[in-house]
Amino acid sequence: MTKHNMTNQAKFLMSLTALFALTASMAVASGAGTSGGQFLRVGVGARAAGMAGALSPIVDDPTAIYWNPAGLAMLEKREVSLSYNAYFVDTAQQFLGYGHPSKYGTFGVGITMLSVGSIEKRSAASGDADVPDGGEFNTQDMAGALAWANKFDLNAFAMHYGAALKFVSSDLDAASASTFAADLGVIAAHKASNLSFSLAVLNLGGELKFVDEGDPLPLNIKPGVGYRRDLGKMGKLNLALDADILVNDGLTYVQPGVEWWFHKNFAFRTGWQLGRDSDAGVGFAAGLGMRKDAIGLDYAFVPFGGLGDTHRVSLAYRF
Repeated sequence: MTKHNMTNQAKFLMSLTALFALTASMAVASGAGTSGGQFLRVGVGARAAGMAGALSPIVDDPTAIYWNPAGLAMLEKREVSLSYNAYFVDTAQQFLGYGHPSKYGTFGVGITMLSVGSIEKRSAASGDADVPDGGEFNTQDMAGALAWANKFDLNAFAMHYGAALKFVSSDLDAASASTFAADLGVIAAHKASNLSFSLAVLNLGGELKFVDEGDPLPLNIKPGVGYRRDLGKMGKLNLALDADILVNDGLTYVQPGVEWWFHKNFAFRTGWQLGRDSDAGVGFAAGLGMRKDAIGLDYAFVPFGGLGDTHRVSLAYRF
């Protein structure tokens, strides 16, 4: 690498760091409140779900479009990822993502949808607000994203950086709202130690406004650290620790996660999201993964206490 290239890359890295710092300071200064677009907080993909959402420092598949767009730069082949989340009663989430490496960086496109059906209307026209006297209605939330990521070497680090522009919409019965948002991310992977350090700023943008009332999106500042280890005959181990600093909601969660490939084709995952309610089991997650040639299949079990248990399944194809 020439001295000129190293200087340019160092300047780029400093500029990117300054941008993240400015974004974080502006977000914190805005104060905590209530955000709209809460469906954006529901993570995508069974792999991440099985690790309690602790994936942003090591993500290397199309779900990086959601978790940290910089992870797209780790894709070695084209990959399609499809996931289904059987959430709470009458609630379902779907995600479809595609990553395409090229000499110009890695391009990605993804769409996330969450729907709730058969919600009872209660107008209290009969004098009793507990009587569903208005029939039923559905809700439909959607986020479509276009992403790009690239990488370069900076001394002992492999630097990955990325961004995503997304269109966010929400339909509530006859009312609807939409806006644009952006995600930014970096992952610095240390070559000698197998440690990786990440930072992502997610849902940076406008607000969802129904009629005259609007709420900002759930702005998420997401730092993380990951570690990869080859265990020889015992397989491969991936560890991750990251946090969700939900600025507009005034909430912070910290989640450690483990992924152990005990066989070249099979993995076990688990994690715990700290900061959740004290209900038994809330915050815990576990999952399994399978890889065979170009096909990947993942499953995750995530309990939510009194709200019930959720099950997530993902299918991936690399080519």
